[in-house]
Amino acid sequence: LMEAELSKPYRRFQIKRCSRAYRLYISLKSDIEQGLYTARQQLPTLIELCKKHDVSINTARKAVNMLVQEGCLVSKPKVGTYLRTNEDHASDAAKSTDIISIMCHFQPEDLMDLQQYAIAKGVMLCTIPSQIEHYNPQVERQLLDSMLKNRHRGVLANCTPFQPDNTGLIDEMLLAGVRVVHINYHGPEVPRHSYILPDYRKAGYMAASHLMMGGYKRLAFVTHRGAWPSANIFRAGFEEAVRDYRSGVNERENIFSRSGGFFEYSPGEVEEFKAFLLSSKESIGLVTLRSGWGAQAAHAAQECGLSVPRDVGIVSTTYPDQPESKLTDHIAFDHIGIMKSAIDAI
Repeated sequence: LMEAELSKPYRRFQIKRCSRAYRLYISLKSDIEQGLYTARQQLPTLIELCKKHDVSINTARKAVNMLVQEGCLVSKPKVGTYLRTNEDHASDAAKSTDIISIMCHFQPEDLMDLQQYAIAKGVMLCTIPSQIEHYNPQVERQLLDSMLKNRHRGVLANCTPFQPDNTGLIDEMLLAGVRVVHINYHGPEVPRHSYILPDYRKAGYMAASHLMMGGYKRLAFVTHRGAWPSANIFRAGFEEAVRDYRSGVNERENIFSRSGGFFEYSPGEVEEFKAFLLSSKESIGLVTLRSGWGAQAAHAAQECGLSVPRDVGIVSTTYPDQPESKLTDHIAFDHIGIMKSAIDAI
């Protein structure tokens, strides 16, 4: 059960189910299903929805965008929002291409697997390795604009964590009928558009729980200063588990924060980490976001004369195509499965 549960820690949903936006979305969808709006009848404006349902303009926009993305509504600038008809569906199908763009870097065998999967679904993939440009917002905007102009059917988005972000352009794409599903996200909150994401918080919680069940007396999260939000979400899950089952989180005892980079590039930091390990008079369980960091931590522990995993246990996250260290345990994110699910959604 533990192995099965650890294998695919990701969620799939669009708007938080407890949010006001979700409740408004359900209310509007119910009105549509009950026939309160006829074909081509204009729906209330965002301002009218705000007044009627006592919500903010952003909440109303989220709910309407969700219905647009589901194909229930059509929204056009200076025209309004109205119920989608069969003619609209036929028009969109005629205008859009059978291309889905994926903003991700691939191993060749994974790309072939995904392309065959997409072909079986009647679409072709256009891959864009956004990481190569270091998530440059300007380059990303040019790429998204090209997808919009060329009427791609959809986008599996892995957008920049840097400002200025391109959320407004993604909104334009949705209104134009281009489906967008986020497959990775670097913000502190989940995106307001559809997403199928690795559940970093759950992974952090499970990693800490796994070590506690293994009997390790002290737990520590290995991170680095300036970590991206996904690492911070992972850390939040770790800390939540420690608070639930131990006395709480102590920054000195439970967190080892590096300046960045890998240990081999900073010999002084390796010694600092070794001192951190040797300061523990009992067994210690380490949680790291990357499998490479876990392997380096294991080697550092062995150089201290500590046994892995008897004295030091390590859990890291990884993807199926990444090398795994035999010295550490892993939580594997099924990123290919996530992308296949996103293709199905589009």
